[in-house]
Amino acid sequence: MSHHYDVLQAIEQGNTTRLKELLQEQPELASARDEQGVSMVLRAMYRHNGDALDTLMGLAPTIDVCTAAALGDVRRLRPLLDADAAAAESFQGDGFTPLQLACFFASKDTAVLLLERGADPEAVSRNGMELRAIHSAAASRSMEIMELLLARGVNVHAAQHGGWTALHAAVNNGDHAMTRVLLTAGANPVQENDFEQTPLDLAREKGDEALLRLLQG
Repeated sequence: MSHHYDVLQAIEQGNTTRLKELLQEQPELASARDEQGVSMVLRAMYRHNGDALDTLMGLAPTIDVCTAAALGDVRRLRPLLDADAAAAESFQGDGFTPLQLACFFASKDTAVLLLERGADPEAVSRNGMELRAIHSAAASRSMEIMELLLARGVNVHAAQHGGWTALHAAVNNGDHAMTRVLLTAGANPVQENDFEQTPLDLAREKGDEALLRLLQG
C-alpha cells in the first residue's frame, strides 16, 4: 500500500507518471497531507508543478483553508471561514498563515476575503523565514496585493529573516513598479539588512541605472 510519502516524492521529483499510478491505486491520497499537515495540492504549488496540481485537483481532493487561500478559491474558502472564524488567523504546520500563502501565490480575491475576516497582515511566519504578508507580496511581484496591503497600513519597514525588507526584494527582483510603490509608501532605500546591504547597494550591484534613480529620488 502506498503512503503519502510516495505521493510527495513523486511531486518533488516532477514524476507525473508515478503520481498518476499512485493515485490510480489510492485516489484518497490526493487529499493526503505531509508530516507538517501541508496538503499534497499545496506541495505541488510550492514546486510550481502544474501537471501534479492538475492531476491532484482532478480527483476532487479535500481542500483546507491554507490550500484554498493559495489556490485563490473564494468559493471553497468562504464556507471554511464561516465554519471556523479563527482559521483566518491560523498558522499552517510549516509556519505560514493563509494570508501569507494567498499573497505569495498572488491570489488577490482570497487575500481580500481573509483580511475582511480578520487575518493579521503583520503576523510573522512561525518558521526560519520570519516573513509577513508584505514579504510574500514582494516575492510574488503582485502589485495588486502589495497595494492592498499598503492601503491597510502595513509596516513597510518590516524585515524578514536576514533583515530583508520588501524593498530589498523588489530591487533584487529588478521590479521597478513595485520599488516605486514601496518608496511612495515610505520604504527606506538605505535600510540595511543583516549583511549591511541596503536596497541602494543592491541596485548598484545590479548596475540598474533606472532603479538607482528611483532610489535616489
